[in-house]
Amino acid sequence: MTYEVRQEHEDCTGCELCVTLCPDHWTMADDGKSRVVGALPLEDNQGWEHATFEDEGLECDKEAEARCPVSVIHVIE
Repeated sequence: MTYEVRQEHEDCTGCELCVTLCPDHWTMADDGKSRVVGALPLEDNQGWEHATFEDEGLECDKEAEARCPVSVIHVIE
């Protein structure tokens, strides 16, 4: 199944929870904020990034979405 992960990168606080929960899909960027692995800018939402995945990581990404303290992660199935 293919799904998309979107992140409001600029509003990320850098708590690293998503990286801990789903390290195959999240990394810490040079600016101290998390970033979706393979992220590209989302053209219609300035400051948002997105990536598409086709693996079994949906559950960990959904957990990261649910537990993000600033609600900047959005999983689209």
